[in-house]
Amino acid sequence: MKDKIQVIQITTATMLTTVGVILGNFSIILPIFSVPALRLDIVAIPIILAGLILGKWYGMGVGIVIDILNFLLYGQGAYHVGFTINYALIGLFSGLIPLFFMNKNFKFIKNTLLITSSVLILATIIVLYSLNDLSLGGDSVTLNLEIRIAIVSLIVVMTLLTLGFMYLTLRDYKYEIRDMYVVSIMIILIEFFVIILLTPLWIQDLFGQPYYIGFLARIIRGSLMIPFKIIIVLAIINVIKKQQVTSLRGFIES
Repeated sequence: MKDKIQVIQITTATMLTTVGVILGNFSIILPIFSVPALRLDIVAIPIILAGLILGKWYGMGVGIVIDILNFLLYGQGAYHVGFTINYALIGLFSGLIPLFFMNKNFKFIKNTLLITSSVLILATIIVLYSLNDLSLGGDSVTLNLEIRIAIVSLIVVMTLLTLGFMYLTLRDYKYEIRDMYVVSIMIILIEFFVIILLTPLWIQDLFGQPYYIGFLARIIRGSLMIPFKIIIVLAIINVIKKQQVTSLRGFIES
């Protein structure tokens, strides 16, 4: 029985790794101040699922293998171990964070989500009003009041769409709302600590781009990508629970 479970785990990890490598081919890299420094992709999704389904160690392993294979197949420029660390941390956090909240009461989870999301939104607003211009691909864009309002409006719309999806899911699939909150907290913490805080360090080391520029660009990116990732992860979790395809190890079971 134990051998059968290990075979299933390895097979699942292999499938998720394959998905991550395929998604790596659809990544978009935007230059910031003429440096290829801002990557838009959903490669993190299979790594997150690996952590949720298989646990933190498989999550880390899938993240490491995906990053190395993506670099070998699609990589541009020099390899940096920092990005491999990022992917490993995504798998680690995906396995650990849901376990941390498993025995916490609903009020604690709700307050944690309010705090984490409020901090991110506040940081985004501060960033928007501290920048005078932003350069993409060598073209400098002045962040006037209209552009700032447009960015904030887009963030608000994405947030409302995410909330709408979450409550529609609750109605249609009888999904536990605390599970939705845990997923949201997990995505926010991963985006903030891994993508927003650490990635600018690796970009600075590779290209010499000042840390604050990468930090500012990613905090805006994160505010837009977080709702998108939450929607995708929740949709996949709904399918897993509804069809009973597999268990969600390290996640709140219904």
